Amino acid sequence: MDILPGYIAADTIGALKGRIATVGMFDGVHLGHRHILRSLVNAGMDRGLTPMAVTFSHHPLRVIAPSRQTLPTVTTTSERLRLLETTGISECLLLDFDSRLMRLSARDFLRMLRDSYGVRAFMTGFNNKFGNDMTLGFDDYVRIAADEDIEMLRATCFEPGHHKTIISSSSIRTLIGAHGNVEEAARMLGRPFTLSGTVIHGKALGRTIGFPTANIATDSPDKLIPLKGVYACQAIMPSHNGDILPAVVNIGDCPTFNDNRSRSIEAHIIGLNHDIYGMPLTLRFLKRVRDERKFSSPQALKEQISIDCDITLEINHKAHQP
Repeated sequence: MDILPGYIAADTIGALKGRIATVGMFDGVHLGHRHILRSLVNAGMDRGLTPMAVTFSHHPLRVIAPSRQTLPTVTTTSERLRLLETTGISECLLLDFDSRLMRLSARDFLRMLRDSYGVRAFMTGFNNKFGNDMTLGFDDYVRIAADEDIEMLRATCFEPGHHKTIISSSSIRTLIGAHGNVEEAARMLGRPFTLSGTVIHGKALGRTIGFPTANIATDSPDKLIPLKGVYACQAIMPSHNGDILPAVVNIGDCPTFNDNRSRSIEAHIIGLNHDIYGMPLTLRFLKRVRDERKFSSPQALKEQISIDCDITLEINHKAHQP
């Protein structure tokens, strides 16, 4: 896939190459996003145009409403780009959403895509908006696009099937961050939620009760962290041939040891027999097992973690079944 970072000169990327584009933040690259991108690919094949996703290096709200609290993201930028590559699109245009881009009308935005990136057709989601004139409807987009010699298309509404709520990045954020419901989030994403980072030194408190843990420093401060609690996960170790091992993950404050730390992410990786300090680690969340709570003694905590390990092994076993 070509990653086209920002406003590159048209002759650099070949503006005469015909493209069909869609635009969005695509945070999570969930099933709804994938539906739009499949529609884009199919429309491109019908028209002999290269499908291209246009996305942003950071959320537009940072520029549009800088006083608002920054939303955590389901995927980091690098995760989002890797996931977009799996959807069948040929190219991804990564734009820096700045004040100049914010001021573009829908007409100016389409004209920029046409002149700089060879866009001949454009597809919106079923109820997507773009440009600074947010009162426009799809019929307005069709008229404006026709003026600019661009075909305007709209993807069909994605049918969420068994999901009771519309699939969206915000609903996935709520499921994971507010409820710890990583199972339902996985159904909306089409895959388990993951959290990546580097293994750092902690206080080695888990080692004192026979359950050593890997403390994780996340790759991005903007990445969504699940609700406090204990989770059954899979630990993926890129530095060790991508080994995947079951892991009991605690997200919280370590109340039994009165550690007075800010929220930590600690993984007891079952079957790990080598040092991974300083190594990258990805946690794949399968299910929330229980709340984090304070135990009467380290021994009581040890007994509970043993139970958590058994539950985690069972959940991992089921995850590997066809």
